[in-house]
Amino acid sequence: MILNYKKRSPFLEFTAVNLVNLGGKIYVNLDGKKLGSSAIVNNLTGGAALLIIPKETEFIAKGEIVEVLKMV
Repeated sequence: MILNYKKRSPFLEFTAVNLVNLGGKIYVNLDGKKLGSSAIVNNLTGGAALLIIPKETEFIAKGEIVEVLKMV
């Protein structure tokens, strides 16, 4: 993660993110992504990925390793 992220629900959460290659490492960010379920289709265009946030996670710190599902 490039930024800190506070989870918004107590359930398993999927959030649209961008994949960014910085110095040979893949990072995720939320640049240009809108919040809300109605924006999910627009957020998944342009090579986006889904950040998988487990039910038991409440906060993801900057630099933490996360799981993503790449959209093709």
